[in-house]
Amino acid sequence: MAYIDYKELPISVRLASNRKANLYGEILEKDLYKIVEACEVNKNSTVCDIGSGSGNLSNAFTKHAKHVYAVEIDPDRHDYAKEHFGKNKKITFVNDEFPSKKVPKCDLYIAHMCGFSSEDQENIINSIPEGSYLFGNGAGILKEAIEQGIIKSHKVQVETNYMTKCNFYYFKK
Repeated sequence: MAYIDYKELPISVRLASNRKANLYGEILEKDLYKIVEACEVNKNSTVCDIGSGSGNLSNAFTKHAKHVYAVEIDPDRHDYAKEHFGKNKKITFVNDEFPSKKVPKCDLYIAHMCGFSSEDQENIINSIPEGSYLFGNGAGILKEAIEQGIIKSHKVQVETNYMTKCNFYYFKK
C-alpha cells in the first residue's frame, strides 16, 4: 500500500485519546513527495520521523533514503503503520516518545508539530543533535525562532486532510 487515506483509518487510530495531536493532520498524498524533495535526501541518508502517525511520510522517504525510523508514541497508530508498512525493510518502527534510545543519530529529523505545546516543540528541537537537519512545523518556539531570524530556513507549504495549509521549515541545527 503506497498511501493510507485518513478516511480508511479505524476510529481508534483516528481519535487516539492519549496523544495531543490526532491523525487529522495527515499530509495529503500529493504533498508527501514535495517534502521528500525539499529535504534533499539521498541513498546514504537516515531519517527519523517523529510522531510518524499512519506511516505515510515515513514510507515516502524510503524511496530515497537509506533507512527511516518511524517514532510514534501512540500504540494504536504505531500498530496500524507497522501493519501497513511493516514489510518495508527500510523502516524501523519504534513505539516510544522522542528522544528514544532505540533511534541512532540520523541525518534528518521530521517533526509535524501542529498541536504540540511550545514546551514539547522545544524539547524535540533541543533533542536533535547538532549538525543534523530538521524539517518541522508548528506554532510556538520554531515559528518564533524563524520569525526572529534565529533560524534560517527554506519554507515548503503542504496541505493536510482537513484542507489546512501547513508551512514546514527545513534547516540545519
